Amino acid sequence: MEEGEQVLLTGSFKKKKNQDNKKGKIPAQPIIKKESKCFFCKKKGHMKKDCLKFKNWLEKKGNLFAFVCYESNMTSTNHNTWWIDSGSTIHVSNTLQGMQNLRKPMGSEQCIYSGSKMSSHVEAVGTCNLVLSSGFILNLEKTFYVPSFSKNLISISQLAPLGFSFKFMDSGFTLLNKSKVIGFGELRDGLYSINLQNNDAAYNSMHVSSGLKRCVMNEDSSMLWHRRLGHISIDRIKRLVNDGVLSTLDFADFETCVDCIKGKQTNKSKKGAKRSSNILEIIHTDICCPDMDANSPRYFITFIDDYSRYMYLYLLRSKDEALDAFKVFKAEVELQCGKQIKIVRSDRGGEYYGKYTENGQAPGLFARFLQEHGFVAQYTMLSSPDQNGVAERRNRTLMDMVRSMRSNAKLPQFLWAEALKTAVYIVN
Repeated sequence: MEEGEQVLLTGSFKKKKNQDNKKGKIPAQPIIKKESKCFFCKKKGHMKKDCLKFKNWLEKKGNLFAFVCYESNMTSTNHNTWWIDSGSTIHVSNTLQGMQNLRKPMGSEQCIYSGSKMSSHVEAVGTCNLVLSSGFILNLEKTFYVPSFSKNLISISQLAPLGFSFKFMDSGFTLLNKSKVIGFGELRDGLYSINLQNNDAAYNSMHVSSGLKRCVMNEDSSMLWHRRLGHISIDRIKRLVNDGVLSTLDFADFETCVDCIKGKQTNKSKKGAKRSSNILEIIHTDICCPDMDANSPRYFITFIDDYSRYMYLYLLRSKDEALDAFKVFKAEVELQCGKQIKIVRSDRGGEYYGKYTENGQAPGLFARFLQEHGFVAQYTMLSSPDQNGVAERRNRTLMDMVRSMRSNAKLPQFLWAEALKTAVYIVN
Protein backbone atom coordinates (compact mmCIF):
# COMPACT_ATOMS: atom_id res chain seq x y z
CA MET A 1 0.00 0.00 0.00
CA GLU A 2 1.31 3.37 -1.01
CA GLU A 3 1.37 6.26 1.36
CA GLY A 4 -2.05 7.83 1.87
CA GLU A 5 -3.01 11.18 0.49
CA GLN A 6 -5.11 13.68 2.34
CA VAL A 7 -7.69 15.46 0.23
CA LEU A 8 -9.45 18.67 1.14
CA LEU A 9 -12.88 19.51 -0.22
CA THR A 10 -13.95 23.09 -0.19
CA GLY A 11 -17.18 23.40 1.78
CA SER A 12 -18.76 25.36 4.59
CA PHE A 13 -19.01 24.49 8.25
CA LYS A 14 -19.62 26.25 11.53
CA LYS A 15 -16.77 26.64 13.92
CA LYS A 16 -17.06 24.80 17.18
CA LYS A 17 -17.46 26.76 20.34
CA ASN A 18 -14.48 27.14 22.60
CA GLN A 19 -14.41 23.97 24.67
CA ASP A 20 -11.24 24.85 26.56
CA ASN A 21 -12.99 27.13 29.06
CA LYS A 22 -13.09 25.61 32.48
CA LYS A 23 -16.38 25.39 34.31
CA GLY A 24 -17.21 28.50 36.29
CA LYS A 25 -14.72 30.70 34.52
CA ILE A 26 -15.71 33.47 32.15
CA PRO A 27 -13.31 33.90 29.27
CA ALA A 28 -11.62 37.26 29.11
CA GLN A 29 -13.16 39.59 26.56
CA PRO A 30 -10.81 41.45 24.27
CA ILE A 31 -10.65 45.17 24.81
CA ILE A 32 -11.42 47.00 21.57
CA LYS A 33 -10.22 50.53 21.44
CA LYS A 34 -12.25 53.06 19.51
CA GLU A 35 -9.26 53.82 17.33
CA SER A 36 -8.65 50.13 16.48
CA LYS A 37 -8.93 49.46 12.76
CA CYS A 38 -10.27 46.39 10.94
CA PHE A 39 -7.62 44.88 8.67
CA PHE A 40 -10.34 43.61 6.28
CA CYS A 41 -12.74 46.51 5.62
CA LYS A 42 -10.30 49.20 6.87
CA LYS A 43 -12.98 50.78 9.09
CA LYS A 44 -12.45 51.74 12.74
CA GLY A 45 -14.32 50.53 15.82
CA HIS A 46 -14.04 46.76 15.39
CA MET A 47 -11.55 44.00 14.67
CA LYS A 48 -11.28 41.70 11.68
CA LYS A 49 -12.72 38.66 13.47
CA ASP A 50 -15.87 40.66 14.30
CA CYS A 51 -16.21 42.25 10.86
CA LEU A 52 -19.53 41.45 9.20
CA LYS A 53 -18.04 41.86 5.74
CA PHE A 54 -15.28 39.41 6.62
CA LYS A 55 -17.81 36.86 7.91
CA ASN A 56 -19.89 37.20 4.75
CA TRP A 57 -16.76 36.74 2.67
CA LEU A 58 -15.90 33.56 4.58
CA GLU A 59 -19.38 32.16 4.01
CA LYS A 60 -19.16 32.78 0.28
CA LYS A 61 -15.65 31.42 -0.02
CA GLY A 62 -16.20 28.43 2.25
CA ASN A 63 -13.75 26.78 4.62
CA LEU A 64 -12.01 23.46 4.22
CA PHE A 65 -13.31 20.02 5.00
CA ALA A 66 -10.72 17.25 5.14
CA PHE A 67 -11.13 13.66 4.07
CA VAL A 68 -8.50 10.99 3.71
CA CYS A 69 -8.24 8.59 0.81
CA TYR A 70 -5.58 6.05 -0.10
CA GLU A 71 -4.71 5.37 -3.69
CA SER A 72 -2.76 2.31 -4.73
CA ASN A 73 -0.65 2.55 -7.88
CA MET A 74 -0.96 -1.13 -8.81
CA THR A 75 -0.95 -1.54 -12.60
CA SER A 76 -3.10 -4.69 -12.37
CA THR A 77 -6.03 -2.84 -10.79
CA ASN A 78 -9.06 -2.32 -13.03
CA HIS A 79 -9.53 1.38 -13.76
CA ASN A 80 -13.25 0.93 -13.11
CA THR A 81 -12.85 -0.49 -9.60
CA TRP A 82 -14.70 1.32 -6.80
CA TRP A 83 -12.98 1.65 -3.42
CA ILE A 84 -14.53 2.08 0.01
CA ASP A 85 -13.07 5.02 1.93
CA SER A 86 -14.01 5.57 5.57
CA GLY A 87 -12.51 9.05 5.61
CA SER A 88 -14.00 10.47 2.43
CA THR A 89 -16.76 13.02 2.81
CA ILE A 90 -17.85 12.72 -0.84
CA HIS A 91 -18.19 10.13 -3.60
CA VAL A 92 -15.62 10.59 -6.38
CA SER A 93 -15.75 9.13 -9.89
CA ASN A 94 -13.11 9.42 -12.59
CA THR A 95 -15.55 8.34 -15.30
CA LEU A 96 -19.02 9.32 -16.48
CA GLN A 97 -20.04 5.68 -16.79
CA GLY A 98 -23.34 5.21 -14.97
CA MET A 99 -23.75 8.87 -14.01
CA GLN A 100 -27.07 10.65 -14.44
CA ASN A 101 -28.62 14.04 -13.66
CA LEU A 102 -25.34 15.81 -14.31
CA ARG A 103 -24.99 19.48 -13.47
CA LYS A 104 -22.23 22.04 -13.23
CA PRO A 105 -20.40 22.22 -9.89
CA MET A 106 -21.44 25.31 -7.96
CA GLY A 107 -19.37 27.50 -5.67
CA SER A 108 -17.24 25.43 -3.33
CA GLU A 109 -17.92 22.24 -5.33
CA GLN A 110 -15.63 23.30 -8.16
CA CYS A 111 -12.32 22.09 -6.71
CA ILE A 112 -10.99 19.57 -4.24
CA TYR A 113 -7.58 20.05 -2.69
CA SER A 114 -4.99 17.46 -1.76
CA GLY A 115 -2.72 17.60 1.25
CA SER A 116 0.11 18.63 -1.06
CA LYS A 117 -1.84 21.81 -1.91
CA MET A 118 -2.57 20.43 -5.38
CA SER A 119 -6.13 21.06 -6.51
CA SER A 120 -8.24 18.78 -8.69
CA HIS A 121 -10.94 20.31 -10.83
CA VAL A 122 -14.49 18.96 -10.50
CA GLU A 123 -16.08 18.93 -13.95
CA ALA A 124 -19.59 17.77 -13.00
CA VAL A 125 -21.76 16.54 -10.15
CA GLY A 126 -24.40 13.85 -10.54
CA THR A 127 -25.81 10.52 -9.39
CA CYS A 128 -23.85 7.35 -10.09
CA ASN A 129 -25.68 4.02 -10.29
CA LEU A 130 -23.61 0.89 -9.62
CA VAL A 131 -24.87 -2.65 -10.21
CA LEU A 132 -23.49 -4.76 -7.35
CA SER A 133 -22.66 -8.46 -7.64
CA SER A 134 -25.97 -9.28 -5.95
CA GLY A 135 -27.92 -7.33 -8.57
CA PHE A 136 -28.69 -4.48 -6.16
CA ILE A 137 -28.43 -1.02 -7.72
CA LEU A 138 -26.45 1.30 -5.47
CA ASN A 139 -27.32 4.96 -6.06
CA LEU A 140 -24.46 7.28 -5.15
CA GLU A 141 -26.05 10.70 -5.04
CA LYS A 142 -23.95 13.85 -5.37
CA THR A 143 -20.98 12.07 -6.91
CA PHE A 144 -18.15 14.36 -8.00
CA TYR A 145 -16.76 13.71 -11.48
CA VAL A 146 -12.98 14.28 -11.24
CA PRO A 147 -11.24 12.75 -14.29
CA SER A 148 -7.77 13.45 -12.85
CA PHE A 149 -8.40 11.01 -9.96
CA SER A 150 -6.93 7.54 -10.49
CA LYS A 151 -9.50 5.83 -8.25
CA ASN A 152 -13.25 5.87 -7.77
CA LEU A 153 -14.22 6.42 -4.11
CA ILE A 154 -17.35 5.50 -2.18
CA SER A 155 -17.82 7.55 0.98
CA ILE A 156 -19.00 5.58 4.01
CA SER A 157 -20.10 8.77 5.76
CA GLN A 158 -22.43 9.53 2.84
CA LEU A 159 -24.04 6.07 2.88
CA ALA A 160 -24.43 5.67 6.66
CA PRO A 161 -27.29 8.20 7.08
CA LEU A 162 -29.21 6.38 4.31
CA GLY A 163 -29.39 3.13 6.28
CA PHE A 164 -26.31 1.42 4.83
CA SER A 165 -23.77 -0.29 7.05
CA PHE A 166 -20.55 -2.25 6.57
CA LYS A 167 -19.42 -5.40 8.34
CA PHE A 168 -15.67 -5.71 7.90
CA MET A 169 -13.77 -9.00 8.09
CA ASP A 170 -10.19 -10.13 7.53
CA SER A 171 -10.72 -10.89 3.84
CA GLY A 172 -13.32 -8.30 2.93
CA PHE A 173 -16.64 -6.82 4.00
CA THR A 174 -20.38 -7.19 3.70
CA LEU A 175 -22.62 -4.28 2.69
CA LEU A 176 -26.01 -4.16 4.37
CA ASN A 177 -29.05 -1.98 3.84
CA LYS A 178 -31.33 -1.94 6.89
CA SER A 179 -29.81 -5.24 8.11
CA LYS A 180 -30.29 -6.90 4.70
CA VAL A 181 -27.19 -8.09 2.83
CA ILE A 182 -27.00 -6.39 -0.57
CA GLY A 183 -23.34 -6.59 -1.54
CA PHE A 184 -19.83 -7.79 -0.83
CA GLY A 185 -16.29 -6.53 -1.12
CA GLU A 186 -12.76 -7.79 -0.81
CA LEU A 187 -9.51 -6.59 0.74
CA ARG A 188 -6.77 -5.92 -1.79
CA ASP A 189 -3.38 -4.63 -0.64
CA GLY A 190 -4.90 -3.01 2.40
CA LEU A 191 -7.77 -1.36 0.51
CA TYR A 192 -11.41 -2.42 0.32
CA SER A 193 -13.04 -2.66 -3.12
CA ILE A 194 -16.70 -3.40 -3.76
CA ASN A 195 -17.72 -6.32 -5.99
CA LEU A 196 -19.69 -5.27 -9.06
CA GLN A 197 -21.82 -7.47 -11.28
CA ASN A 198 -19.28 -7.17 -14.09
CA ASN A 199 -15.85 -5.59 -13.93
CA ASP A 200 -16.17 -4.33 -17.51
CA ALA A 201 -16.81 -0.60 -17.57
CA ALA A 202 -19.52 -1.06 -20.20
CA TYR A 203 -21.66 -3.29 -17.96
CA ASN A 204 -21.14 -2.33 -14.33
CA SER A 205 -23.61 0.56 -14.43
CA MET A 206 -27.24 0.89 -15.32
CA HIS A 207 -29.75 3.40 -16.57
CA VAL A 208 -32.38 2.97 -13.88
CA SER A 209 -34.94 5.02 -15.78
CA SER A 210 -34.86 2.79 -18.86
CA GLY A 211 -33.89 -0.46 -17.16
CA LEU A 212 -31.26 -1.12 -19.82
CA LYS A 213 -27.62 -1.82 -19.21
CA ARG A 214 -25.10 0.26 -21.05
CA CYS A 215 -23.65 -1.11 -24.21
CA VAL A 216 -20.78 -0.24 -26.50
CA MET A 217 -21.61 2.86 -28.55
CA ASN A 218 -22.62 2.09 -32.16
CA GLU A 219 -23.47 4.03 -35.30
CA ASP A 220 -27.14 4.26 -34.27
CA SER A 221 -26.27 5.97 -30.99
CA SER A 222 -27.84 9.42 -30.58
CA MET A 223 -25.04 10.35 -28.17
CA LEU A 224 -22.46 9.58 -30.85
CA TRP A 225 -24.21 11.84 -33.36
CA HIS A 226 -24.64 14.50 -30.68
CA ARG A 227 -20.85 14.66 -30.44
CA ARG A 228 -20.28 14.38 -34.18
CA LEU A 229 -22.60 17.30 -34.89
CA GLY A 230 -20.88 19.70 -32.53
CA HIS A 231 -23.01 18.88 -29.46
CA ILE A 232 -26.33 20.05 -30.90
CA SER A 233 -29.52 19.53 -28.90
CA ILE A 234 -31.56 16.34 -28.94
CA ASP A 235 -34.48 18.21 -30.55
CA ARG A 236 -32.33 19.14 -33.54
CA ILE A 237 -31.13 15.54 -33.86
CA LYS A 238 -34.75 14.34 -33.88
CA ARG A 239 -35.58 16.88 -36.60
CA LEU A 240 -32.71 15.51 -38.70
CA VAL A 241 -34.12 12.00 -38.24
CA ASN A 242 -37.64 13.12 -39.20
CA ASP A 243 -36.29 14.92 -42.28
CA GLY A 244 -34.47 11.77 -43.38
CA VAL A 245 -31.00 13.26 -43.02
CA LEU A 246 -30.11 10.68 -40.36
CA SER A 247 -31.30 7.12 -40.07
CA THR A 248 -33.37 5.94 -37.12
CA LEU A 249 -31.35 6.42 -33.96
CA ASP A 250 -31.45 4.91 -30.49
CA PHE A 251 -32.26 7.73 -28.05
CA ALA A 252 -32.16 5.46 -24.98
CA ASP A 253 -28.46 6.21 -24.46
CA PHE A 254 -28.85 9.99 -24.69
CA GLU A 255 -27.88 11.61 -21.40
CA THR A 256 -26.66 14.91 -20.04
CA CYS A 257 -23.34 15.67 -21.73
CA VAL A 258 -20.59 16.89 -19.42
CA ASP A 259 -18.84 18.60 -22.34
CA CYS A 260 -22.00 20.65 -22.92
CA ILE A 261 -21.93 21.57 -19.24
CA LYS A 262 -18.31 22.67 -19.56
CA GLY A 263 -19.21 24.57 -22.72
CA LYS A 264 -21.85 26.47 -20.70
CA GLN A 265 -24.64 25.68 -23.11
CA THR A 266 -28.13 26.75 -22.08
CA ASN A 267 -31.54 25.27 -22.78
CA LYS A 268 -33.68 28.37 -22.48
CA SER A 269 -34.59 30.47 -25.51
CA LYS A 270 -36.73 33.48 -26.19
CA LYS A 271 -39.47 33.64 -28.80
CA GLY A 272 -38.09 35.27 -31.91
CA ALA A 273 -39.50 38.21 -33.84
CA LYS A 274 -41.27 37.92 -37.19
CA ARG A 275 -38.83 36.90 -39.92
CA SER A 276 -38.40 38.54 -43.30
CA SER A 277 -40.15 37.14 -46.38
CA ASN A 278 -37.15 36.88 -48.70
CA ILE A 279 -33.40 36.38 -48.64
CA LEU A 280 -31.06 39.35 -48.13
CA GLU A 281 -33.85 41.61 -46.88
CA ILE A 282 -32.23 41.78 -43.43
CA ILE A 283 -28.66 40.86 -42.53
CA HIS A 284 -27.73 40.43 -38.86
CA THR A 285 -24.11 40.99 -37.91
CA ASP A 286 -22.01 40.95 -34.77
CA ILE A 287 -18.35 40.78 -33.78
CA CYS A 288 -17.13 38.39 -31.11
CA CYS A 289 -13.82 38.33 -29.24
CA PRO A 290 -13.34 34.77 -27.89
CA ASP A 291 -9.85 35.44 -26.45
CA MET A 292 -8.59 31.98 -27.36
CA ASP A 293 -5.04 32.19 -28.71
CA ALA A 294 -2.70 35.15 -29.05
CA ASN A 295 -1.18 33.89 -32.31
CA SER A 296 -4.51 33.42 -34.11
CA PRO A 297 -7.09 35.99 -35.29
CA ARG A 298 -8.47 37.78 -32.26
CA TYR A 299 -12.01 38.41 -33.52
CA PHE A 300 -14.59 36.88 -35.80
CA ILE A 301 -17.56 38.53 -37.49
CA THR A 302 -20.74 36.82 -38.64
CA PHE A 303 -23.30 37.87 -41.26
CA ILE A 304 -26.62 36.02 -40.96
CA ASP A 305 -29.49 36.18 -43.43
CA ASP A 306 -32.74 36.74 -41.53
CA TYR A 307 -34.87 34.63 -43.90
CA SER A 308 -32.70 31.53 -44.38
CA ARG A 309 -30.52 31.90 -41.26
CA TYR A 310 -27.57 31.00 -43.45
CA MET A 311 -24.36 32.38 -42.00
CA TYR A 312 -21.02 33.67 -43.26
CA LEU A 313 -17.97 33.80 -41.01
CA TYR A 314 -14.83 35.93 -41.32
CA LEU A 315 -11.81 35.94 -39.01
CA LEU A 316 -10.41 39.37 -38.12
CA ARG A 317 -7.15 40.58 -36.65
CA SER A 318 -8.80 43.81 -35.52
CA LYS A 319 -12.28 45.32 -35.50
CA ASP A 320 -11.20 47.79 -38.18
CA GLU A 321 -11.37 44.92 -40.69
CA ALA A 322 -15.16 44.65 -40.26
CA LEU A 323 -15.93 46.84 -43.28
CA ASP A 324 -13.55 44.88 -45.53
CA ALA A 325 -15.26 41.65 -44.48
CA PHE A 326 -18.70 43.14 -45.22
CA LYS A 327 -17.59 44.24 -48.71
CA VAL A 328 -16.42 40.69 -49.50
CA PHE A 329 -19.65 39.25 -48.11
CA LYS A 330 -21.82 41.75 -50.02
CA ALA A 331 -20.10 41.10 -53.35
CA GLU A 332 -20.47 37.33 -53.05
CA VAL A 333 -24.07 37.00 -51.86
CA GLU A 334 -25.51 39.68 -54.15
CA LEU A 335 -23.86 38.12 -57.19
CA GLN A 336 -24.75 34.54 -56.30
CA CYS A 337 -28.34 35.23 -55.20
CA GLY A 338 -29.21 37.89 -57.75
CA LYS A 339 -30.65 40.10 -55.01
CA GLN A 340 -29.46 43.08 -53.01
CA ILE A 341 -29.05 43.59 -49.28
CA LYS A 342 -31.61 46.06 -47.92
CA ILE A 343 -31.18 46.25 -44.13
CA VAL A 344 -28.13 45.68 -41.92
CA ARG A 345 -28.89 45.14 -38.24
CA SER A 346 -26.13 45.45 -35.62
CA ASP A 347 -25.31 46.81 -32.19
CA ARG A 348 -23.93 50.29 -31.55
CA GLY A 349 -20.30 49.22 -31.34
CA GLY A 350 -17.71 51.65 -32.60
CA GLU A 351 -16.88 49.40 -35.56
CA TYR A 352 -20.49 49.72 -36.77
CA TYR A 353 -22.03 52.91 -35.42
CA GLY A 354 -19.02 55.14 -34.95
CA LYS A 355 -17.98 57.21 -31.95
CA TYR A 356 -19.42 60.10 -29.97
CA THR A 357 -17.53 63.39 -29.97
CA GLU A 358 -18.14 66.82 -28.53
CA ASN A 359 -20.18 67.65 -31.62
CA GLY A 360 -22.33 64.52 -31.40
CA GLN A 361 -22.15 61.14 -33.07
CA ALA A 362 -19.41 60.78 -35.68
CA PRO A 363 -20.25 57.94 -38.09
CA GLY A 364 -17.48 55.43 -38.62
CA LEU A 365 -16.33 53.89 -41.89
CA PHE A 366 -18.93 51.12 -41.69
CA ALA A 367 -21.82 53.52 -41.02
CA ARG A 368 -20.73 55.88 -43.82
CA PHE A 369 -20.47 52.98 -46.27
CA LEU A 370 -24.02 51.88 -45.50
CA GLN A 371 -25.28 55.43 -45.91
CA GLU A 372 -23.47 56.01 -49.20
CA HIS A 373 -24.78 52.79 -50.75
CA GLY A 374 -28.39 53.16 -49.66
CA PHE A 375 -28.52 50.44 -46.98
CA VAL A 376 -30.89 50.90 -44.05
CA ALA A 377 -28.86 50.63 -40.84
CA GLN A 378 -30.79 49.34 -37.83
CA TYR A 379 -28.96 49.74 -34.51
CA THR A 380 -29.89 48.33 -31.12
CA MET A 381 -30.52 50.52 -28.11
CA LEU A 382 -27.74 50.87 -25.58
CA SER A 383 -27.35 47.89 -23.19
CA SER A 384 -29.97 45.91 -25.15
CA PRO A 385 -28.11 43.03 -26.84
CA ASP A 386 -31.36 41.05 -27.15
CA GLN A 387 -32.49 43.47 -29.88
CA ASN A 388 -29.72 41.99 -32.01
CA GLY A 389 -30.67 38.57 -30.72
CA VAL A 390 -30.13 36.57 -33.92
CA ALA A 391 -26.45 37.48 -34.21
CA GLU A 392 -25.82 37.51 -30.45
CA ARG A 393 -27.40 34.08 -29.97
CA ARG A 394 -25.67 32.61 -33.02
CA ASN A 395 -22.25 33.72 -31.82
CA ARG A 396 -22.95 32.24 -28.39
CA THR A 397 -24.05 28.98 -30.02
CA LEU A 398 -20.84 28.84 -32.03
CA MET A 399 -18.65 29.39 -28.98
CA ASP A 400 -20.62 26.81 -26.99
CA MET A 401 -19.99 24.29 -29.76
CA VAL A 402 -16.30 25.20 -29.96
CA ARG A 403 -15.78 24.76 -26.21
CA SER A 404 -17.72 21.48 -26.15
CA MET A 405 -15.86 20.04 -29.14
CA ARG A 406 -12.48 21.07 -27.73
CA SER A 407 -13.38 19.56 -24.35
CA ASN A 408 -14.56 16.28 -25.84
CA ALA A 409 -11.66 15.87 -28.30
CA LYS A 410 -9.01 17.44 -26.01
CA LEU A 411 -8.02 19.84 -28.80
CA PRO A 412 -5.22 22.35 -28.13
CA GLN A 413 -6.24 25.97 -27.83
CA PHE A 414 -4.60 27.12 -31.07
CA LEU A 415 -7.10 25.01 -33.07
CA TRP A 416 -10.08 27.03 -31.87
CA ALA A 417 -10.43 28.74 -35.28
CA GLU A 418 -10.67 25.39 -37.06
CA ALA A 419 -13.26 24.22 -34.54
CA LEU A 420 -15.16 27.47 -35.15
CA LYS A 421 -15.23 26.89 -38.92
CA THR A 422 -16.47 23.35 -38.30
CA ALA A 423 -19.24 24.67 -36.05
CA VAL A 424 -20.35 27.13 -38.77
CA TYR A 425 -20.39 24.32 -41.33
CA ILE A 426 -22.53 22.14 -39.06
CA VAL A 427 -24.99 24.92 -38.22
CA ASN A 428 -25.42 25.89 -41.88
